[in-house]
Amino acid sequence: MLVHPARYYVGIRSDRPFVEQGTTLSIEAIVTDVDGKAVPGRDVVITADVWSRHTPMASWSEEVADPQTCTVTSTATNVVCDFETPLGGSYQITAITIDDDGQSNRSQLTRWVSGGMSVPTRNVEQQHVTIVPDAGERQNIRSWRHGRAAAQAPFSPASGVLTVVRNGIESSQAS
Repeated sequence: MLVHPARYYVGIRSDRPFVEQGTTLSIEAIVTDVDGKAVPGRDVVITADVWSRHTPMASWSEEVADPQTCTVTSTATNVVCDFETPLGGSYQITAITIDDDGQSNRSQLTRWVSGGMSVPTRNVEQQHVTIVPDAGERQNIRSWRHGRAAAQAPFSPASGVLTVVRNGIESSQAS
């Protein structure tokens, strides 16, 4: 059995999964009915919350810093909300629409902005670098080409070496 809790659904997307700090983050939204037809005239509230790490009383915690809200009215096509990115880190984007019966529908996505802090460690341990590919031309991560990628390193400042390998080393670039 499939149950639809709301009459309308909101979908959100952005062109890029990451942006440089200080660059506008544009989020597109659309409201549809259960059959996927666009529903104009519905209010959509979109928020962008950046998670900031700080050290109160010598322990690390995360909290929402600089929350931003944008309210738009849906149309037959996508509507856009632009958010400023004065802080680096992970931005949790949430869109909510409410139908005539008061039932809400929510969509969320995460986008990244360069310049965020990571939690420091005093131990020597294996850490991971997260690679966030941009919306380049790709079918999967193994066939990704002609795009950019952001590296979320657990330490800063840092530099790295990108090596492209396919049937032997094709190129290597330091940054």
